[in-house]
Formats: sequence, structure tokens, C-alpha cells
Amino acid sequence: MPEFEYFYTDSRSLVIEPEKTVFIALRTKVGDGHAYITEMYRKGVRNFVVETVPEGMDRIHDARFYIVEDSTKWLQEQAKLKRKALSGKTIAITGSTGKTVLKELLAETLERLGGLKVEKTPGSYNSALGVPLGILSLENGADYNIVEAGIDGEGQMAVLEDIIRPNIGILTSITTEHDAGFSSREKKIREKISLFRGCETIFYPGDDKMAEEIVKEQFADRKLIPFIAEGEMAYSIACKLADYICREDISSESVGKIPLTGIAPDVDESENGCVLLRDNFTADKSGLISAIESAVRRKSSRQSLTMICGPLNDISERDLEVVAKAMEIAGITKFYGAGKSAASLAARLPEWMAVKLFDSEASLTEEFDASMPREELILLKGNHRGAWEELRKKILPSRHDTWMDVNLSNLIYNYNLFRNYCGLKSRLICMVKASAYGLGSLEVARSLQSAGAAMLAVAVVEEGVKLRRGGISMPIVVLNPITTDFHDLFAHDLQPTIFSFRELEVLKKEALKAGVENVPVHVKLDTGMHRLGFLEEELEELSTRLKNAEPILKVATVFSHLATADETSKDEYTHNQIAAYNRMADGLEVMLGYKLKRHLCNTAGICRFLGGERHDFGRLGIGLYGISPFGESETTPELKELRRKLKPVATLNTTVISIKRWPTDTPIGYGNAQRLERPSTVATLPIGYADGVDRSFGCGRAKFIVNGRACPTVGNICMDLCMIDVSEVPGVKIGDRVEIFGPEAPVESLAKIRNTIPYEIISTISPRVKRIYRL
Repeated sequence: MPEFEYFYTDSRSLVIEPEKTVFIALRTKVGDGHAYITEMYRKGVRNFVVETVPEGMDRIHDARFYIVEDSTKWLQEQAKLKRKALSGKTIAITGSTGKTVLKELLAETLERLGGLKVEKTPGSYNSALGVPLGILSLENGADYNIVEAGIDGEGQMAVLEDIIRPNIGILTSITTEHDAGFSSREKKIREKISLFRGCETIFYPGDDKMAEEIVKEQFADRKLIPFIAEGEMAYSIACKLADYICREDISSESVGKIPLTGIAPDVDESENGCVLLRDNFTADKSGLISAIESAVRRKSSRQSLTMICGPLNDISERDLEVVAKAMEIAGITKFYGAGKSAASLAARLPEWMAVKLFDSEASLTEEFDASMPREELILLKGNHRGAWEELRKKILPSRHDTWMDVNLSNLIYNYNLFRNYCGLKSRLICMVKASAYGLGSLEVARSLQSAGAAMLAVAVVEEGVKLRRGGISMPIVVLNPITTDFHDLFAHDLQPTIFSFRELEVLKKEALKAGVENVPVHVKLDTGMHRLGFLEEELEELSTRLKNAEPILKVATVFSHLATADETSKDEYTHNQIAAYNRMADGLEVMLGYKLKRHLCNTAGICRFLGGERHDFGRLGIGLYGISPFGESETTPELKELRRKLKPVATLNTTVISIKRWPTDTPIGYGNAQRLERPSTVATLPIGYADGVDRSFGCGRAKFIVNGRACPTVGNICMDLCMIDVSEVPGVKIGDRVEIFGPEAPVESLAKIRNTIPYEIISTISPRVKRIYRL
């Protein structure tokens, strides 16, 4: 087998020269890469590592297939060979948080201040697949190679250790990330530091007593260097490492002047269809390629692609050629660059690409023409502070002073948390109906597609069409398929549910008329929710009609819905539903004569019942968005622990736009609904009931967070404004951020005031509130 220059396992973001690329068709529990070989061939790839050659592809003479027993193991073996060939020492970073930021800072420190040549794995390539791909991307000849390794369960680190074989190990802080995958905190620490088996030197958090004891016990014969994990942990470690490697040639002041990079990018969208993707990873070859790949994955078919780039890191002539070629393959149509290094890159771009260069970031910001056309994705690559923030405002001038941050990293954390509840037997169908509970279905769906979710579920056909037009290719279930637009249902490969004989016959008739076959349908059973679904006495007729509908329709799954899984006091009802479902599904399976895929458990059911049931899927809804489905009265230790582990995905923010000091007995707002009981400082916020802040929150019933202090509302909530008492907030000023709900103000508290559920609060935030996505 020949040597390859570039290795790809993701068909969606190919931007490296296809003729030098090998596509590895991996089979995992979330997908089969063999299904994307034709797509990669169309993109120009001719080398494929496969377990089997897809039907028809063996007749394509210019494609080369290398058949292996296990594609994943082949990838790992190639990485081992590459690691053995690397010169210099390898630094491995593991821990719960801060791995990517630290990797970027260490590389900058050793290169800029230490004069060393450093290679590092790109982005956050730290998983069982990311690590080998990252190592295969490293070039030989570096003094140090920096690799990060992440795991989410016991027994996983041995594979990564066998690939990385580090000389120097760094353990960052150990938090509650992925706790569900470990039987104890001690087991988690021991599993992570098993990466350091062959290390000569190990850095560890000296302010973590348990971690220190375990490291000292296990590696008593190594050089152990503690650091303080509190505050700016990355700087603390960088200073210690620089002191160790460069022998005190680098001062802590010098290290402190290097800005932290590797911070997750964010996505901002304007009303004219333009999307701004801000990426702050280091501006070297790997950082630029990762940013371009990310832009390609997020770009819809209707959008053009623009790249704005600040000064680059020291980057070789060869790397500039690679980046320029990647920009060409990605189809970037316009390039705006600042500094001499960006000009060097521009000189290598094709003539058809529109290029405009500036002396500095400041001049780019000042002179930039923000009259962008509609439907454009703009990749902003550079420092997220200073000039770039001004440039963002120029590109997206319509940003409201009220916005909702959507943390997609937390979304995937929650997804993985519930995936651990499912174990290996079941996969997750993720609910993105109602615009992903108000958070924005397209960006949420893109993240879930990348994370390997089995399916997405929407309420109506229109929601599914929007996802397809945004580039979502994974299976989409329509829970309420009643529609007159069957053309869109079939044309966009959406999978309807059927819950009545009438809907079954209409769907069959329309599919026959459209000339389509094997339409996947999801059969709903009524086991106790008593909304929709077939009853047990209807199963015999249902099986007959389903057989008569073949091959036009085919049953994809049979499912039902638990009514009381979130109430432990009603477990008898839930167990009766489970028994009814199993009985009905078994009966329908026998009548149809083939095995049926099954799903019953919602978020609450996944936590409490899925482990004991042999179901193929769980349906993850509110828990995906960081909200426990269980009320405060559900106080078992397990449910308390779940509530603690979940991470909030949505944070509703606004800003202070006015501050006034009023004397006692001053009436505030409409109807003089509230008079001040003391001299008070009152701030006005540009958010009201038209944005989703209900009138019931007024007159002190709700509290919003300003600079860490809870501030009660004053007077009635208005349509576009509301007032809060900020008397207890020292130094409060116009422009300060206010958290309506989020990490410091749980949305459950607002739901309690309205005597409703958190679902209603987040799903009714107005569309005029800007959604900003943190990746």
C-alpha cells in the first residue's frame, strides 16, 4: 500500500487536494463511511481504504480500493507508524477541560519565545478517531509534537496511549465532564493518567489533592511538576513547561503576553441570510484548514463563501500553497486579508477569486465595505477582541441589544451524557421540533449530525424541509405528517409517522401517485398517552393494511410515548405502558413477519427505564438542552445527580440601556403597578413580553442577574422593555450584560413563577431575539 499525504474520514468537508487524499471508510455505531465513497469519488478522491468495495465501484478503473479487515484499526496502525517516525519529543495533554486552549498556548510559547519548532494536532482532534487523524497530519522534523487526548469512559485510554506514546504528560483539571462514563472520580483520574505510562516528566494540578496522591503513587519514579489549576490554568502550565524545557530562558511576563487562542468559534446570523462564522484558533496551517473545513460544513447550497483573515503565524511557503489550494477547493469567492502574511497567501490564490488587502486589522476594519449581498457565509479568521469585534458589528449591524447564546458544546455534552444512559444497545433520536425548542433547529441539527445522532425528529413537514435545505442529510422523522404538500415530504426524503388508518391510506395513495417506493414510515401505538396512535384491538387490521401497502411503504420503527415517566409516584402507570408497548410491538412483529425497530422512552424514560428495555432508540428532548425533565419533588439521589451534571445550552441576555436613581414611593411603569419602598437605582432593559419575558415576571416576582447579583424586576413588564432594581450592584453601568436565564439564573425558576414547564419558557422566546451560536 502506498504512502498517503492526507487522510479523511468525513466526506462533508474535503478541502485538501483530492489526488493526494485517501478516504477511509469507517464503520462505527453511528454510521458507515462506505455509503459516502461515491460522493468522495465525485469530489476527486481516487484512493479508498475499505472493508468491502461498494457495488458498482469495482468497475471504475481509476479508483484504487485497499481492502482491510477493520478500517478503524488500519487508521490506528498508520498513526502508530507515523508516531514512531516522528523526531523530537511528544507532549500529551489530557484532563477534563482546557486541553485545546493549552495545546495552542504551549505551541505558541515554545515557538515564539523558545525558538523551537513545534508541531501540534489540529483543532480539538482528541478522540479515538481524532487522535490518529491528528498524528497523521503532523510533519516530521519538529523539536516537540503536542497531542491532546480525550476520553468519556473507562477502558478507552489504552488505545490512545498505544498510539501517542508521549514523553511528557500534562494532566489538566479534573471536573465533572463525562462523570457518567466512570464509576468514581478516582477511576476517572487513573484512566486518564494511564496515558503517561511511558512519560519521563508529568505535570499535574497540585491543588487537586486526589489527583496529586494518585499521580505520586503511580509515578513515584518520574519527574513530577505541580501547577495551580485555578485562574488562568493554561498560563500556569505554560510557564512551568517553559521553565522545564527552556531552563528559565522565558519569563512568566512574556508568556502572559501571548493571547489565548483555541477558543471555540461562534456563529452569528443576520436578517438578510448572511452568516458570520468567527474562528479564533491559531492562524497557522492547521488552524486555517480547520476553519475552512468548518465553513464548508456550515455553508448552505445557496450561500457564497467569503474569508476575512488577519495576520498569519509564521507559515512556510509550502503551507501557504496548501492553504491557498484549500481555499480554491472550498469555493471561497472573496478574500479580505490584513498584513504581509495575508498578502503572501493572496499571491497564491486563483485569478477568479476577488482579493482585497489591507496593511493591518485596524485598516481592514476601518475601510471594509459592509454592503454584503444576501445569502453569504463569512469566515472571520483572527483575534476575537478589538478590531475584529468592531468588524463583526460592521458586518452585522442589526444586532439587537437582547440575544440568546446557544452553547453547542454544552448541547453535545448533554447528548453524550444521555448516550451513556443508553449504553451500547440503543441510539438516540433527537428532538429538534419547534425550532429546536426555540434555539434554532439548523445549527442544533448540524451539531447533532456531526455527533452521530441516529435521527432527528420534527413536528411538521416544513421544519424538515428547512433542515434539508440547510444541508442536513441524516434521517428526519416527521411526528405530525398531516399535510397537503406530499411533494415536499417525498422530495426531501422525510420519514412520516402514521397513527390512523386514514393517514395510512392517504400516504399510500400519494406515494403511489408520486411514483415513490419504500417510503420509511414510523408506526405510532397508543399505550396510554391517549393522544394519537393505533389501539391494541386495531393491530390485526393494521398489519393487513401495512402488508397491502408494500412495497410502497415500509415500516422503519414502531413507537409509543410515555405519559408519566417524569413522575416517580406514577411508576405503576409507566410500567403498564411499557408492558402494553412490548406486547403490542411483539404482536405486530409476528403479524408482519419481520423484526421491527423500536423506541418508547423520552428523556425521562431514557434515564429511568431504557437500560432495562430492549429498544433500539431513545427519544431525547428537553434533556438535550440542559434541562432536567424531573420536577423539584423528584428528589432521588440519581435524579439530583442528573440535574447537577446537565449543562445549560441557552442563555437569554440583554443589556442595561438606562440607569436612574429614584426616591422612596416613586411609581414605576404602566399603571403605577409598583411603588419603591426605599431610595433605589433602577435600570431599564430592552426586553419585554414581545421577546418572551412574560408579564407575570414583573413587580419583583422574577430576578435577573447583573454582574453576579440577582436584581428583582420593578413594575409591570412592558412589550419591549422592563425595569429592574440594581441598587445592590456596585459599579453598575449602561451596557452591562443582564442574564434573564442561563447558568446563573436557571430557567426552571422562571417556569415556577408562571406555574408552567421550562419547555414553554425557552420555546416561546421571540424570533426577533438574535441567536448566537458558540461552537
